[in-house]
Parts: sequence; structure tokens; C-alpha cells
Amino acid sequence: MDDYPRCYADVAQPLIILSGLGNETQQAAASTRFPHRNGPKIEIDVPLVTGPRADTLLANLRDHDARDSSRDADDALRGPESADCSVKVYGRSYVLPCRKASPQASPTDLISDIATPTSPSGAALHSTLSPLSTGSPLYPDGVMTPLWTEKHLEVVPAVFAACFRLGSDPERNTLNDNQLKSQIGNIKTSLEASKYRTRFVVILLGDEASPLDISEINDRIDNIARASKLDTKTSIFYLPATSSHVEIKTFADSVISIMRSTALDYYRDLSRHARRKREKNTSSSLLASKPEGSVLRQAWIARYEYKLGLFAEFRLEMEVAERHYSLASRAVFDPDGLFATTDSWSRRWDELRLFSDSVAIRQIRCLLSQKAPTSAVKVWRTHQLRIQDLLNRKAKGTQNYGWMVWQSRWASIMAALVSQCTSRGHSTSQGAFTAVEKFATEEDTIMPWNHLHHAGYWYTLSSKLTCLRRDLALRIPEEDRAPPGQSPASQVARRGENYDLYLCLEPHLEFESAKLPSGAHSKQISSDLELAVQVYTDRGQMRLAHQRQLDLCDEYIRAEDFKAAVDTLKSIWSSTTWRYENWLQVVRRLNFALHSCALRLSDDEMAVATLWELSSSEIEPFESVDYNLARLIEQRGSDCDSSAKSIELSSNDVLSPVILSLNFLGDEGHAGELTQAQVTVQTNMNAAATRLSCSSLLIRLEGSLKTIVIKHKAMTERLEDHTVSIEELDLEEILTTHMSDGQAQLEAHADLRLSRGQTKVFNLSFVVRQPGDLTALTAVLMIEGRPIGLSYTEYLQTLHPACHWWQECAKGPTKTITREDTTKITILPKPPKVWIDASTVRAVYYTNELAKIDFELVNDEDEATAVKIEVQMISGPQEAPQLQWIDEQTARKIQPEQFQWDKTSSGDQAEALIASDLGEVAAADSRQRSFIALIPSTPLEMILEIRALYYVMSEPKTLLKKTFSSELAVVQPLEANYDVHADLHPDPWPSMFEMATISDTSETRDGSFAQGIKTRWRLNATLASFAQEELILDEVDLKVESASNANINISHAEHNPSGISPSEHQQWSFMIDAQSSDIDEGKTVKLETTLNVSWRRHDSEDSAFRLSLPVPMLSLPTNEPRVIAVRKPSDDANAVVLAIMVENPSMHSLTFSLEMEPSDDFAFSGPKLTTLQLVPLSRRELLYLLIPFVRGAFIKPVLKVTDTYFNKILRVLPTGELQAEDSGLAIWIDTDD
Repeated sequence: MDDYPRCYADVAQPLIILSGLGNETQQAAASTRFPHRNGPKIEIDVPLVTGPRADTLLANLRDHDARDSSRDADDALRGPESADCSVKVYGRSYVLPCRKASPQASPTDLISDIATPTSPSGAALHSTLSPLSTGSPLYPDGVMTPLWTEKHLEVVPAVFAACFRLGSDPERNTLNDNQLKSQIGNIKTSLEASKYRTRFVVILLGDEASPLDISEINDRIDNIARASKLDTKTSIFYLPATSSHVEIKTFADSVISIMRSTALDYYRDLSRHARRKREKNTSSSLLASKPEGSVLRQAWIARYEYKLGLFAEFRLEMEVAERHYSLASRAVFDPDGLFATTDSWSRRWDELRLFSDSVAIRQIRCLLSQKAPTSAVKVWRTHQLRIQDLLNRKAKGTQNYGWMVWQSRWASIMAALVSQCTSRGHSTSQGAFTAVEKFATEEDTIMPWNHLHHAGYWYTLSSKLTCLRRDLALRIPEEDRAPPGQSPASQVARRGENYDLYLCLEPHLEFESAKLPSGAHSKQISSDLELAVQVYTDRGQMRLAHQRQLDLCDEYIRAEDFKAAVDTLKSIWSSTTWRYENWLQVVRRLNFALHSCALRLSDDEMAVATLWELSSSEIEPFESVDYNLARLIEQRGSDCDSSAKSIELSSNDVLSPVILSLNFLGDEGHAGELTQAQVTVQTNMNAAATRLSCSSLLIRLEGSLKTIVIKHKAMTERLEDHTVSIEELDLEEILTTHMSDGQAQLEAHADLRLSRGQTKVFNLSFVVRQPGDLTALTAVLMIEGRPIGLSYTEYLQTLHPACHWWQECAKGPTKTITREDTTKITILPKPPKVWIDASTVRAVYYTNELAKIDFELVNDEDEATAVKIEVQMISGPQEAPQLQWIDEQTARKIQPEQFQWDKTSSGDQAEALIASDLGEVAAADSRQRSFIALIPSTPLEMILEIRALYYVMSEPKTLLKKTFSSELAVVQPLEANYDVHADLHPDPWPSMFEMATISDTSETRDGSFAQGIKTRWRLNATLASFAQEELILDEVDLKVESASNANINISHAEHNPSGISPSEHQQWSFMIDAQSSDIDEGKTVKLETTLNVSWRRHDSEDSAFRLSLPVPMLSLPTNEPRVIAVRKPSDDANAVVLAIMVENPSMHSLTFSLEMEPSDDFAFSGPKLTTLQLVPLSRRELLYLLIPFVRGAFIKPVLKVTDTYFNKILRVLPTGELQAEDSGLAIWIDTDD
């Protein structure tokens, strides 16, 4: 915006004049652009206010000077008290411009570059800048002059603030106060005489020599204010002499806030005055009475809308200001507007263009302040199209450099406006342009060019337009390149018809500037591109930043500033992503420019590095580039000093004329065996590149092998271009002293001369000693020179995810695709060749089993081995297995109870481990060993491992291991369920009438004697097999563990060994005779027993294993009455004899009531209802003869037995074949045979 007249496009800030504060060296120079000769002058005849506090106050007031800042709509939201303004400091005199023109005014009285007639005698006086004043530069048909804007922004203040010292001498207080009143009165008189509406403010500073009392100061200030008719709240301020820096700052902020509010009232008055004058002049007959050439109505509208817009901008009313600017622009561009009635050759045409540009700039700034970026861009676009249409219709067209100058200038203006205005949503974190403002509807179609782009876009556009301007300037014809003084008048006149000179140079000056390598055009382009690069970099748009930097380097090269070009190109060359995004044309341009500049500056490293990349076939060759890399290294080496230089390049940084790869044939190998790999060197040169002579190829690996080096050795045979050669290399193991880990380096020799189109394949075979992953990391191709050398590093894993394996066949070398990742191989440990055969191991073992396990070790190594055997069983933490070595002689002698074992435990596991040294085992020999394991008594899961640790006699340091592992399940082979039933003891009971029978005793388990009644019980045990094979049950017995106060005898039928199949159930019965220790004992006998089962596998000849199954505790009542039913044999096959035995083992006489209920299924003979009286220790039998009516079914006699004394019903207990039902007994009746 610097090309426009002063203040015509600046931000409107309220102007405040500070008079008399600070030293004279701090005063601003008075403006000389206005006629001060006849203007009112403000004179103050008191010294300046100086001192430390005055300087501090001045600095704080100047902090609010915002003439260089932008205007944001948030200022209006904050209010006038916190917004900034334009603060100027002057001395004790200030001259205001004349407000009205003199009746005898002449062009020499005003600033005007043309002669204008004086006003007619008696005509009304108008402003010196009014088109109605004959001395005005706008007379008679002008619209607006930049002087009017400068007048309100720089000359006529909104607030005039005079600073005075308030003396503290008591003898001179009255005199000083009167002097202040006089000076204030003179200032007010001068301001009133000027006819300006400037507000007046007085700032008083306390005397630092002798501070006054606050009450006295207030009285003096009130006296001065009353005499001067000043408002003590808004027009007169006092700063005490004892104020601190913080208090001075607070005072300055408060004063500025009040003056800012006062200035707003000032601009409201100007707006009201301008609005009345606009309405008066546009509606009166003044315009109609003027002769031809007088001011048109549209000019009045445009002028006063502009004034109203500027005053609204002063007031921070941006929406109102934008509306006025829009009306002014309409008045200028309407079909009947000012441009339509103005000739393009006249001076008014350029004035209108200046005015329209100023209006457009201010309108755009207002829209940006209102957070309306899309509307702002539309205003710019509309203004551009309007100007373009006017130039094509009425002026000199747009096919000249003048139009490019205007567009470039406007692009810079848009960039400056966007940078200054902090529009919401337009931050560095957003995209290329801002979002549409909130009041835009979704139905509105907003084209991309109508979005507000950031400043980088506009700076880029400005640079491109300046380039077009320079191209057009260089095409200026020869006859127009000479100065006007050296050209014919006709030629000079024709220039005025062909060239648009609006705010730009004449043709001969434009050509001279464009022709110079570092002329104004080049400087402007460089400046715009530098600003664009900065914006793109700050926003993180590095691709666009690099593009602009590349354009900037073209300008540096054109200006022959090769140092700046190289510095910029280096930063792009090392960080750009164009290579990986396949922007090869841009990479080609970048490398060519950097290579050319590096050669001029003798930058050897960059010259060699860029030539290496330019030699790639992916970049089209240049005719002007010498692609002989060896010659370049030799020439540069001879020109430089003797210090060696190493140029290091990598595949992550540059495109390469050589592609390197290393592939392993397989994804797995074994330590000590040959590993096959293939190194491929493939040239990727363009047609202009020459042959490369490499010194060595270094392969770096990660793992047990670190380095493979292939050194150059010239061969007699030469390969033609476009050929593939496959060569087997002999690797030599060399121990290097710099390797601390003692690892070896493999070296080989091959011809490393590379020509265009060649592919050299080197097959490598080597032995890796240590297991682990072996990964090819990089391949480094080295070209040695003196003193310059080049090394190119290829990162194998990143650049070649899929590779090939080359091989010879009948048709020549072909490519066979292998797996995807060929740069990595896993080296496994050397495989053992000792085998363990443990076929006798079962999958399932049973608890408490003593298992014998045989295995055989076979040596398949080519030589003898030293072997150690380890056997380990791992189980849960509850119980560990037990292991022991055996041989054939002792195998059958070991019993479980004699078993010796070793046990180790760790955490949640229990382990058993035994070991044996087999000594030396010859090749192809075998050894047999056996061990036994006592299986735990609880079901669980176990792991059996048999490990053979050995080494070959020729390599005692290489320990190998062979492991046989098997998962074993331990299960319980048998489980049992139990039922207890009452039974009738066959022995007679004693009689209480015969004491000899009562005193009969029997010895108990603990050695005491039992005298109680003997009762019999039947225990039925049902065994279920959970084994996976048939088991042989040798013996099943019931063992008494404990019995409380009773003698227990257990008997069962004889049993021969029998088998039990998987899932089979077998029942075993045991008779339990219980006799209490005392006949008077009334306690129940508690009996604990264990069911012991001796079993063995059906296919085993080993001794049986004992399985102990716990039996739930048995509670046997011995002194309670019982009713027992027994089916006795009958002579009549159709009759059933049912004997009912009622027992009274207690020491009390009991009476029982018996009642047999009739049934439809049978008839019975016997007492239907009877009563039995039993003396203590007695029992009595009743017989019933039952005649059944049914066959092949159950009959259910119901016998109700009641203890009449206790009124308790006794349950009838069945025995033998009888069964119990809920209602009574159940007797099976067979069918007739």
C-alpha cells in the first residue's frame, strides 16, 4: 500500500495531539503539506514539562499509539476505553489548516499543481478541499483528494491535550494558577477560531520539588476548571508528584481511555455534520445552477459516503463504515456513475482510480474486521472485474505491463490485509483458506477462489504477476525504450495512447528496470517469494514452501547471487519429499540449479552429489551437463587442497544411478552350515551417464556376522552393456583387530566397473557359527578419489521390500521371485542327530501306580559323542512324582513303599529330576535305559522330559541337546458309592431275666470289653471304573479305621480276582456287626472305614497296586428300637411268609401298636391290629402269610408300627430281597413258570 498517497489507505485511528510534554528533541515535526500561513495557530507561553516522571508518562501514553497496527472488530467489542489511537507529541505551538477557503484564494495559496480561476465575488465560502472552492485541487469536478484523508488522520486532532506543571510555591500559587487559566483560555480561543470541533484536555503534573496537600490540590484544580469551564471528570487531569511507575501507567491508561471516548463524540459530530451537508447539497438547486463541468450529484454522493465511512471507521463501527464504502463504490462504478462521465485521458480518471482503490481497500478491511472473509474476497474480485472492464472499454486495455503492476500491487495489498487482520478461523492450524462466515447459508455456492486464502497465496500471486510484468516490459518495442527527450514528439504521444501509466513507470524506465538482473522487478519478486516462504513454513505447508524457495532461487540465479541460491537450494535438496512423491520434473530442476551454482562456487561436495542424482535414469538428462563423474572428481580433486573429503549419500536422500540389494536364499538356516546369499548391483543410469569405477562394496549386517566386503579387481573380460552376469565369489575370513567381539570379516574380489544397463550378481556362500537373526542393513558402494571420495549407502530393508533371486538356466540369467522379505534370515542352532525312542510311555497313568518306563538313545552323528541323560517330571504344586533309575535285575524288586526319590519345587510347580552319564557313545550305536516313577496319589497333569545333552568328540565346546517331551495325565482308576442297610443279627438276644446271658462280653479293638446288644448292618459298595483299559481286581476289603465305644466285626463273601472293564460298575457287600461297649450306653456308634482295592493292569505281570477309597462316616444306632422285615422261605409257592422283628435294645419297657392295612393286591393271615409289650433287651417276631393276587409285580404291604409311649411311628426296615417304599415295603412276586 506504499504506492498510494499518504494516509489514503491507512487505518483510521483517532488523532490525539500532546502538547508540551517531554524534551524538545522528542517533538514531532509539523506537517508542511497543508497551507499553514493563514491557519489558526495555537501558542503556549510556558516551558515544556520535563523530568523523569514526565518522560515516564510520555512513554506510557505513546504505548497507546497504534498507527501501525491493524483494526479488529474485537476492538469494538472491548469498547472505547480499551482501544488504542494515534498519539502525536508536539511542542508549545501547533498550526491548524484553514477550514474555509479565502475569497481571494489562488493556486499558490493552496497546494495545487494546476492553475485554477478564483471564486466569483460574493460566492459562499467552502472548505479549502471542496470542489466548490476555486483554489481546491478538486475544482470543479473532482471527487476526493488524499489530502482530505491526511487532514483527519495526521493534522486535525480529535483531542488536543495540553500539559502543564502545577507549581507548589505557596507565594506564587495564585500567580501560577492565573497564568494557567490564561493559557487555557488562549488555547480554547484558538480552537474556537479554527471552527474545528476538536476537544480540549488539560493534563497537570505535580511539582516534584515540594508536593502539596491533596485537599489544597483539589481546591486549586476546581478553581482552574471553573474559570476555564472544563469538566473535572473528562477535561482536566492531575498526576501527583509522588506517583510510582505503576501509578503513572494506570494514570496514562485512564487518561487515554477518557480521551478515546471523547474522540468518539468528536467523530459523531463530524458524521452528523457530513450527513446534513450531503442531504443539503444533493437536494438543493446548487448543483443545477452550476455551469457545465460542475460537480455531479454522483460525485457528491461518493464523496460524502466516503467521509461518513471514514468517520464510522474512526468510531470502530465497521459494519456502518462498510455500508458507506459500498455506497461510495456504487456511485463510482454505476453505469451512470463517475467513470462513465470521465475521460480516460484526463487527470480525473487517475484520481477516480485512486479513490476507488482506497474505497475498496477500506471496505475489505472492514469486512475482515467483521469476520467476513468470503465477503471480503468477493469485494476484491468484484473490484478487479470492474477495473478490468473499464480498462478494456474506455482506457488502454489490460494487455500491458500497467495492468500487471496494478494486479501485483493488489495481491500485495491483500496479503498485507490478511496478515494484519486477525480474522477468526484464519489461523495457522487451518487449511489453505478460511471457512465461510457464519451468516452464509448452505445453499450458497462458494467457489474456491471466493474463499479467503492466507497471505502466502497472495504473495505468491504477486510474484507471478510481477514476473508477467517483467516479461511484458522486456517486450517493449525498441522505439519506446528511449527517454522522451531522445524520441520524436509523435512517438512520445503514441506512448501515452498505448501504455497505462497509473502508479507505474514510463516505458523506458520500465524496460531499464526489467533488463537489470537485480533491478526493481527482481527485488520485488524476491521479496514476495521470501514472504510467501515464511508464511508457508509457519503454517507447516512444506511442499509449497519448497516450491516457492525454488522459484526464489531462480531469481537469485538471474541476479547472479549464487551464494544465496546455493544456501536456499541446499535446504530444499536435503529435506524435500519430492523424490518419494514422484515429482521428478521438480527434482530435475532442483538438481540442475544446485549443480550449476555449486560449479560456479566450487562447492565440490554439492557438485558431485547433484551429478550423482542427475545420472539416475529417472531424471531426464540435460545437454549442458557433463555426466562424467570420474572426471568431475579428478578435476575438483586437483583444484582443492590436500585434505581428504568424503561425500556421503544414501538412498533416503537422493535418487541413485545404482541399485544395490542383498537377498538370502532361505528364511532359515543352521549354525555351522552353509548360508547362501546373493548381492545384486544394478545400474540405473540415464543415456548420458558414463561408466562408474567403484573401489569396494561393503555389506553391513546385524547379527553374528557384521561385515562382507567385495573389493574391486579388474578382470580381463568385459561385459557388454545391457547384460547380466552371475559370478560365484570365494569369501575369505579375515579377523580384524578393531572388532572387540572377535567377529570375523568376510572379503572377496570382483570387477566393480559399472556401465549403463548392466546387472552384476554375486553369489555368496558362508558359514555362520552362532545362532540368531541375521539381517542385511546397508550396502555401501564406494568410489575412491584423491582427495575427494564418494560413498553411497543403500538401506536394504526400506527400499527393496520385494526382491528376486537370479540363477543360470539354458536361456540365460532369469529372475525367480522368492518371498517378500529376503534381507533377513534366522540362523537356528545346529540340529541334533541323537534320537530318543520312548515308545513305552503311556498317555495315561493311574494314581499311586509304580510305572516303569524304558527308552533307547540312538547316536546318528558321524562320530562318537559324549552323552548325559536327564529325566524330569513336572507336575502341580500338590505332590511331585518320584523317579529312580533301575536295571533288569532290580526292576521287579522295588515296591512303592521302598521307593527312594528326589524332589525339587519351584513356585507353583513340583519337579522330580534324575540324571545319568552314559559316557561315550560310538557312531550308529545305541543305549537302553529304564526308570520307574511313582505316580502321585492325586489326579493331575504332568510333563515328562527326557533330555540328551551331548557334544561331538571333535567339537567339545559345542553343546547340543535333544529332548523328548510328553504330556501325561494322572487319573484315579476307580471310584465307589456306598449304601448302608439294617439287617437281622442271627444270634439270640440275652434275657434280662437271666443275668448270665447279659454278662456275656466280647473284646473290642482297643482291648476293652463290649457288653451291649449286637446289631447287624449291610454296607453295599458300588465300584465304577474310570480307567481306559480293563483292570484286574485282586482283592477288595473294608478296613475299620476307628469305632467309638463299640466292637465292630466285618465279614464279606470270598472273592476271586476278576476284571472290571472301562465304565463298568460292580457291587460289593460287607456285613458289619456292631456291639456297644456298655449295655446301658445310649450313644450312636461312629464308624470310620476305608475301602481298599488291590488292582493291576490286565497286561501287566507286576504286583498289584493298592487303592484306598475313603468311606463316609457311618452312624449306627445300637440302643434304639428297630422294626426289621425278613422274607422267609415258604413251602407254598403261592404264599409269602413275612416275618416282622420288633427289637427293644433299650433298658425301658416299650409298648408297640402294629396295624396291617388291607390291600387289593394280596390277602394276608396274621394280626391286623395288635399290641406288643417288650421288656428291656428283648425282641419279638410276628409272622404274616401273604397270598398275592398279582404276578410279575410288586405288592406293597403297609404295616404301621407305633411306639405308644413316645407316640412315634417306627419305619419298617427291609432286608434281603425286600425293598423300601415311601408307604412301606415292596415285595417282588415272580411270574408263574
